[in-house]
Amino acid sequence: MQMAGPVLYRWSTCRIGDSPPGTQTCEDFEFSPVEALAAGRLSANGRQYLIALTTSAITIFRFKGIRSNGMFDKESWIRGRPPGVLGLVLSESGVVGLQTSDGHVLSLTEPS
Repeated sequence: MQMAGPVLYRWSTCRIGDSPPGTQTCEDFEFSPVEALAAGRLSANGRQYLIALTTSAITIFRFKGIRSNGMFDKESWIRGRPPGVLGLVLSESGVVGLQTSDGHVLSLTEPS
């Protein structure tokens, strides 16, 4: 999963408008390194999401399917990474949280 995380994150977020001028691919687009990747819910009865933790942000993805052009049909939300967050944790009930350096788990709220 460590290898698949950055690849999935890269290709699920790339848009041609993000590419350098004159290019038609996202090959040279730079992304923040992905430190952790988890799939699960953000609340006990919520929807399923894919959460990517980078050095500076938390990106939450909700995938709806695959479009006819092969790209993901998805929504994404980017939030700043709180200080002291070490990684992502998945509870026994499938809820994703943020593990902090002092041993606490911070909740992520559902995107609106």
